[in-house]
Amino acid sequence: LTADITASAPAAASAVASPTQGGSAIAAERPALSLTGDSSAAIGQLLQVAYRLRPDVAQARQSLEVAKTSVRLRQTNAGLQVSADVGAGYQVTPSVGNNRQVNISATYPLFDGGLVRSQRREAQAGVRGSEAQLLGLEQQVAVEVEQSFRSLALARATLPAALSAQTAAQTNYEAALESQREGVGSIVEVITAQTALVQAQTSYVQAVYTFYSADAALARAVGQADRIGQNTPTAPAAPIP
Repeated sequence: LTADITASAPAAASAVASPTQGGSAIAAERPALSLTGDSSAAIGQLLQVAYRLRPDVAQARQSLEVAKTSVRLRQTNAGLQVSADVGAGYQVTPSVGNNRQVNISATYPLFDGGLVRSQRREAQAGVRGSEAQLLGLEQQVAVEVEQSFRSLALARATLPAALSAQTAAQTNYEAALESQREGVGSIVEVITAQTALVQAQTSYVQAVYTFYSADAALARAVGQADRIGQNTPTAPAAPIP
């Protein structure tokens, strides 16, 4: 039984892979993530990047521009419209010479049954609807970015505690194992220490997973899902006996 316990503990410890120090999760566009200090400034910078890169925001802005263009066209059609046509030619009969012709026409909708006015109002309503849609989307993006940022900050803050608990459990297990070898401790103490070590390792792995999940959520919220996984925890690797 003692031999089995001795062999299983290093294997369990080596199963905990601790990532190394890396660069920013959104290195190209996203500002360097400083999870300490003025978080409001960092969130504001992230929002500007999200508003520029997210395709849904870009689509909403394009729809607003199309609606504004429609209003301008409706206003143009409702006013005075002038057109001119200039022609030139050469004739041989009944007399030889150049022939020039200029036609100028002007139109103004005196009575259209209110069609132009209704079309203009419809276009203006479309602008207001597009503006409301864009505003709502930007507010939604702001909530997503802030929540993801704070979740990532919390996930990173829990890593040192999880690593310290794993290191302490590893030390306790080694001490219990040595005491059992010297005939001072019992096998029950070794099993208890080993159980605590496995639990601490599991908690650390969960903390690392939570960190990567939060980082991926922030990358998606900012609009750079292709850069998921480029940010890594700062906690050092767990000691392996």
